[in-house]
Amino acid sequence: MTLCTACGFEQGAGAYCPSCGARSGQVSTGSFPPPGQMQQGSTSTNQQYFQPPAGSYAPRPAKEKMTAGLLAIFLGAFGVHKFYLGGAKQKTAGIIQLVATFVTCGLAGIIPFIEGIIYLTKDEQQFQAEYVFGGKEWF
Repeated sequence: MTLCTACGFEQGAGAYCPSCGARSGQVSTGSFPPPGQMQQGSTSTNQQYFQPPAGSYAPRPAKEKMTAGLLAIFLGAFGVHKFYLGGAKQKTAGIIQLVATFVTCGLAGIIPFIEGIIYLTKDEQQFQAEYVFGGKEWF
């Protein structure tokens, strides 16, 4: 198993870590604490794990799980939460959601309501890895 040296998240085949955005050259195999656990003596919140390490490039900044969830629940029928997440796949999904809402006279609005609940119940690191850095479009 190949893990990111910056955050300990399992590194896939991509050029960047899906959790923190570190370049794939900054990964090695080894033993790390489980993702989301803070180092001993660290006083910062879990948000530090979603910030890029110094000197590296993150493809996209971390997004707030609460903001995405509330946008999905209240304005999701218009695909707003997909545009907030910002990936190319999510933007396409946002347009599809908007069209589906108009075609079904609002019945497709239940999909983003369910997505909003899923966003809010996911662990912060899992949300970031799947929806922000991973680019997952639906559910």
